[in-house]
Amino acid sequence: MKRVSDRNGDAVMVTTVLMLSIILSVGGKLVLDYGEIVGKEQDMLHASDVSDSMLSMRASMSTLLEAGDTDTSILNRITLGTYGNPYLGVARSSGKLVYSPAPEDFLLSVFLEEGGSETLLNSVSGSLVFESNNFYYIDQVITFQSGGLVLDEYGRCVMSEPALFEVVRTSSGWGVDLELFTLTGEHWSTSGIDSTPLTIGLDGYSEISRDLSAGQVVSMRFNGPGEKAWEYGIRSLLTGNGLIENVDFSVTRPSDWSSSSEYLEIDLTGMETVHLLTGEMEVRICSTC
Repeated sequence: MKRVSDRNGDAVMVTTVLMLSIILSVGGKLVLDYGEIVGKEQDMLHASDVSDSMLSMRASMSTLLEAGDTDTSILNRITLGTYGNPYLGVARSSGKLVYSPAPEDFLLSVFLEEGGSETLLNSVSGSLVFESNNFYYIDQVITFQSGGLVLDEYGRCVMSEPALFEVVRTSSGWGVDLELFTLTGEHWSTSGIDSTPLTIGLDGYSEISRDLSAGQVVSMRFNGPGEKAWEYGIRSLLTGNGLIENVDFSVTRPSDWSSSSEYLEIDLTGMETVHLLTGEMEVRICSTC
């Protein structure tokens, strides 16, 4: 009888061990699956946070530019990575931030054309690029170009936030109001997961306002990564305000989007006024913040 009792006890122990193994296995998988969901959500929310930070930077630029304040610096921050979760085994994702004032990275020129001749009103250049190195979600590139945000996801660029560009109805036509930013200073880059403090200052500015006569055309020319996003973004803005393509504006695409010698051109043919406010902005990493 004692042996039977031992065998029963052994069977109970084996059953208990098997049940615990199954519970631990299922529980571990649930934790891993939940951890992946949490990690993916963190990566997606982080991209939104980066966009919000860049829009906050743009607001700081506008504040300085519209006040003509070249003496003040405004502190902003961009968090490069996610915080993770060690209890769920969620890894942290990192990012890289690259600041380049070079016109090779982005150039927007605004001309006034009439009768075959053209006058340069102003040009802006430079970009601030965030590149994510995500652990769970697809990698994304968010680029600040003269106030507009271009999102590159799955190799496809879209304008996630339009530049400060406005068209308004006049008594017998349209007026265009542009607030543009050119980046100045030195090239720099930083990477990691931490919150990066950035100071924004206004180095200089210019303002042009003109009444246009019949036959004068406001021409905008874009060169650099994100041209297609700018085309779609501005076309949507113009048509959304009631302008008609090939009547009030026209678009000329480059034959080779990757060529630095070709550019996207958008001509505004139905404008009665143009107002162009341009700020020379410098963004620096704050080493003492």
